[in-house]
Amino acid sequence: MRNLGFTILISLCLWGIIIGLILLAIRSCDKERKKKVIVTPPIELKTDIPIFDDRILLLKNDRAREGVMECGKKLAGYIPDPIGFVLVMTCIESDFGKKVNGRSGEIGIMQIYPYWLKQAGLSYANLKDDYTNICFAVDLLKDYFQKYNDVFLVIKAYNRGEKNLINKNHNTFYLKRFFECAEKVNWQKIKFE
Repeated sequence: MRNLGFTILISLCLWGIIIGLILLAIRSCDKERKKKVIVTPPIELKTDIPIFDDRILLLKNDRAREGVMECGKKLAGYIPDPIGFVLVMTCIESDFGKKVNGRSGEIGIMQIYPYWLKQAGLSYANLKDDYTNICFAVDLLKDYFQKYNDVFLVIKAYNRGEKNLINKNHNTFYLKRFFECAEKVNWQKIKFE
């Protein structure tokens, strides 16, 4: 009886060791697999955002082009062809950076109203930089898309400010300019009626 108990105890210990070694091997394989994922993560490309978009050559300088390509991606998921949309907005606001001095003190390529300097903690010099100006404008546009989810309310809020969204009067000049620029940039196939 004593030998049988001892034999069972030994075999249980051996089985425990075998199972422990198997679990250790599995953990070791998992660690190796995790290391590989960390070292070489799969690259996920979004098909709707090109690496280079030749339409950005409409812009006056490389800083503006970088701003559109890098920051414009933030609008993916809110609007089709976000790069094209940001280009449309640069066309409306400053004719692709050719007219950067606004009549009411607006600043830079996206004509940021000075009110935003204090709100965002930016300086005038910051907003004179095309990259910073475009990125700030894209952040504003993204906020408007999150709130309104309608391209026409977004451009109205950008043009007139959120307080003026209640006003039913549309700035027909701005809307007409929007459609002209959309055609220039080849953004969506929409027409002004």
